[in-house]
Amino acid sequence: MRSEAKSVLTRIETAIIKDRPHLIIPLLFNGKISFVAKNKLRFYLWFRHMIKCATSNSFGILKPSYEQYKWQSRGKEYLCSFYDGVHKYPRLTLLVQVSNNKVKLDVLPF
Repeated sequence: MRSEAKSVLTRIETAIIKDRPHLIIPLLFNGKISFVAKNKLRFYLWFRHMIKCATSNSFGILKPSYEQYKWQSRGKEYLCSFYDGVHKYPRLTLLVQVSNNKVKLDVLPF
């Protein structure tokens, strides 16, 4: 991953782990980041809702795990899944697409 993508993901990880979704608000105004949602406000509201659901349904601290999304993506699409210490399946999953110094984010519903 490029340094721009790493800094974005670090900020998002911090927002999720500390249960502070407002930490990503500066990312909403960054021109190098786009979202799958129709607009940035809807993405933020969905992101905030998903963080609240994930933290209320988890035990302990959420820990990130990165995987390549598809074996054909050649390292451009990643799944960032957050697991707790008890459950087998992730509590929250983000789809991250990296291309030409731009990052595209989506929060998967399950």
